[in-house]
Parts: sequence; C-alpha cells; structure tokens
Amino acid sequence: MTARRTITNPELDEIYSSAPFDYDFETLLSWKQPFTIPITPPDITALTDNALLESAESIAQNVINSIEASCPAGEPGLATYLEKQYLDIDQTHSETAGKLFAKKALLLLLYSEIRRQAGQHTDLYNGIHVYAPNDQTLAQFFEVTAYVYIEEESEFFIIEEALYKLAISLTAAQIEIVLKRCLKKVLRELEKTHHTATSVLQNRNQERPHSNTIILTTNPTIQLGTTQGPIAISRYIEFGLKYAGRRLINMAEAAALRIFRLGIGGVLYSPELGNSDLYHDSALSIPAELLIPDLPENLNELATTEGLLESPLRIHTDLDTYILTRHLSTADAAHQIPVRALIFDEASNSYVSVPSRDFPIRLTFPIHVAGGSSTTSPGIPVKPNPYKGVNLETASSAATPFPANEPQNPRDCIYCFPVESGLPPLYIVFNSPYPGATTIGTYSGRAYNPDKAGGPIERLDWREATINQTGVDLVKLHVSRFEPSDANDIMIDRLEKILQGTSQATDTDKRFYTHETRELERFRALGIPDKIRPSDVGEVWNNTHTATLEDYQLTSEPELLYTPEAIEADNQQIARENK
Repeated sequence: MTARRTITNPELDEIYSSAPFDYDFETLLSWKQPFTIPITPPDITALTDNALLESAESIAQNVINSIEASCPAGEPGLATYLEKQYLDIDQTHSETAGKLFAKKALLLLLYSEIRRQAGQHTDLYNGIHVYAPNDQTLAQFFEVTAYVYIEEESEFFIIEEALYKLAISLTAAQIEIVLKRCLKKVLRELEKTHHTATSVLQNRNQERPHSNTIILTTNPTIQLGTTQGPIAISRYIEFGLKYAGRRLINMAEAAALRIFRLGIGGVLYSPELGNSDLYHDSALSIPAELLIPDLPENLNELATTEGLLESPLRIHTDLDTYILTRHLSTADAAHQIPVRALIFDEASNSYVSVPSRDFPIRLTFPIHVAGGSSTTSPGIPVKPNPYKGVNLETASSAATPFPANEPQNPRDCIYCFPVESGLPPLYIVFNSPYPGATTIGTYSGRAYNPDKAGGPIERLDWREATINQTGVDLVKLHVSRFEPSDANDIMIDRLEKILQGTSQATDTDKRFYTHETRELERFRALGIPDKIRPSDVGEVWNNTHTATLEDYQLTSEPELLYTPEAIEADNQQIARENK
C-alpha cells in the first residue's frame, strides 16, 4: 500500500502562516499571502479514509463556524488608526486649511485601499466567492473533494490543501465584512471633513480674494507651492529632472523633454477629466544647481542688479505639464534667465521676493527656528508633506525637437538669498492656469472672466434636477469634446443605472448631471460647436466651468462632481499614461 502524499511544509508555507491573526484595521489592509487565519486548522492526516469520509462535512462545518464566530463587531482599530494619523497631520501642518485638506487626502487614500483589499481571496476555495449562492454548501463541497481524492494516496494533499483554502477564503470574507463597515465610517469622515474644508477655504477666499502670495520652505529641495498651500511631490521628480537634463545636453539639436505632469490628487487640473479644478497660481522651486551645476560666483551681484544668467536649459509649463527645454543658440533671450534677490522681512521673520510686473507673485520663505530662539538664521525646516496620492507624476520622456513645441514666454527666475543666510539660490518656475481671468468667483474661489463665460451668472439649484434620457444624452455629448476619461465614464454609467431604475441618484450624481448640461449651454452660447474642444489652453473651459460652479453656488472641489471611485479612476488613468 502506497503511503499518503501529505502537504509538505514548504507547500503549506506558500499559502498559510501560523503567525497570530488580528482583525485590527491596519493589519487587515496589509493581509496577504502567506495568510494568517483566526483558528488553527484541524489535522486530518491521522484519520483513516473511512473516518475522514464520515466526518468530512462536520470537520469543514466546524471550521466555518469557528471562523465566522471570530468576526468582531464594529470597526476594530479604525478609530485608533485615524486618531494617530490625524495627530501626525496636526503636528505637520500649522494652518487649519492645510490640516483639513491633508486629512481629506488621507481619507481618499484609505477609501481606495479599503476598496482594493475588501473581497480579495474570497474565491480561493472553490473559484467563486465563498458566500455566493451555490447548489452545495461549503461543507458539502469539502466532503465531495474528500470523496474524489481519497482513493489515490498520492492525492491526499489536495484534501488538506482544500481545508486550508476553505479557512483562508472564509477569513477573507470576514475581513471583507469588517472592511466594508470601515468603508462606511471613512466615507462619513470624508464627507464631514470635505464640508469643513470647503467652508474654511470659502471663508479664506472671501478674506483674501486677491491673494498673490506663495509660501515655500528654505529647504534646498524640489517643492511646489500654490496660493492655496503646498502640494506633495514625488521623490522621483529630482531623478527625472537630472535624467532629462543629461539627455538634452547630449542631443545635437534643440529639443524639449517633459519631466512631470500634474494629477488631481492635490485638486489639480486633469485634461482627461475636463472638470477637475485647475490648480491656483503656483511656483515650482528647485535648487538652482540642479539646473545649472556651474553657477557663477557673482550670482548675488546679478540678483542685486536684476541681471540675467545664461543657461541652455530652462523649464516652462504647458497647462498641467512641466517641460525641460534646451536651446542651441546662445545669442537670444531663450538662454537668459532673470536673476532676482530675496530680502529679509523682519516683521514676518521671512525671506521675501519683491513683486514686479514680470513676477507679480510674492514668494515668502519663513525662517523656522528651534524652540523660542530669536535667531534669524534658518533652523528647523518645515516637514514635507508625507501623504501619498497622485499629485506630481513623472511624464513620458520622449524628446521633441523645436520648433514644434517652442515654449511661449517661460516664466522662470533664479532667486538669491542674502549672502549671510548661507542658503543656496533657487530656480523658480511660475505657472498661472487662468488665462484672461479678471474676477475671483464668489463660491468657487476660482479666477475667471465672466464676460467670456457664455452669459451672466444665474442662481440655479441642482437639488431640483430630474435625471432623464435627454439630459444624459447631452452629458455624453458635452464630455465627448474632452479626451477619453475613466472618471467621466464612471459617472455616466451611474446616470444610466439611475435611468434603468437600478440605482438611486445621489447628490453627487445630480451635481455632475446639472453641471455638465449647464456647461454645455454656456459652450453653445459662446458659439463653440458640439464635440469640439477649443485650442485655447483651457480659457473657454475655465470660464464656463467656473461660471457653472457659480450658477449652482458650488466650491471647486472635485468631490462635489465626482464620486471617490471616479476620482480614483482618474488618478489611475493618469498614472498609466505617465508610465
């Protein structure tokens, strides 16, 4: 008689870990193979064939009952996790708005992570979700497995493996139950945080409707600041910049190379989405030596006299994309970067720039000192934003010869700190995404030109909307003028399900629906043909989009028009396209 072939330890270690199992929220998010489970699976190797066949169903049912009984109530560990993360955010950010938007970014990330993890591996046992309707119970399925493989001693390990997979899939199902409860709480937190954040932002816009100050740190690192606060950037941007610079220097012709692209995670513009918020006036700051390794010794003198510095490499912006360019000729202005001085402002204990016609944005570099020290020298730097999210993405690196992508009026400048500060000079690239703007929206806080928005602002109410087939067709028609968008596809699919009666309209659905149809009216009022996207660097879109937000008294947060799933889909689309 052939000895039974039982599952070996290396085989078992591939799918199962005997480490303690925990339903803690943070642990569940990272639960993966080899899997821990809340019970120790019974050892069936000592049973005779007859004993195993007689008890197979009851053995499996005991495993099922034990694992289901282990599922806790509530959302274990979630409150503690959020409290810890919120504390870190409160310690990192000094301003209320910064804290709120960092918390919102955290909650959006958690929403995505929970959705990704919930339901994973629930089909490991029999190819379908363990709780999916089936002709056989889970225990009966195990009994059948035992009958099929018991006769061949060499296949006994398959029965053992099936029992472990049953336990793992059931554990995955309990994890799904707990995470779905957590998801509801995260969504409630997200809604509460969103309303508070938008209220704070609206109040701040009313208090400072014409703010033109961008705050950056004195750290010699790559930063992106806006008039509404800092934005997190990827650690790969510096690598991408250096790589692009080396490629361009080695080329025999003038060329341009994209180095990164903006996403909507930081409330930024996405041309695919067509409706997320354009970022506010921004300034990209990088150490000047990254762009120009051999800086002249008289750089501070050039700054004092508002001189120019020649460099074959410069960065300019094209809406949502930052592009490194190289020119061959040294005889024209394309090589000449303005150099300006920063001064020390004793009242604010900061280094500041002096706004001018060419550079109207005021840059502020606060000096952070340890404890209660009164020194004016740089001390403890501001902690960078530690949170994840698609904010700056490395872009495709195909070099494009000029003049196809000839940059128009690049807005860059080298800023020098006072010599006694000991701080290195910075290369700053300004970007203003609101061409032709003349007014700040009352509700949206966005800059736009109401005279070119397709008619006056009206007081409309999205709550009164009735979603019908004609309107949905208009939504499809309007968004077809933009690039293909996974986010728009998700929102339109939701509208179609509402028409079919399989889904109820949410406030987000109504806002998206009314926004798109109203924006289409404004495009038509401007004489823009359907399905045509104006080639005006976003001016028509910005004016009509902002006016539509004003029509419905909405702020510019993308979450008002798009569900978290849609925003996540847009982030993933940008990530795919930037690979």
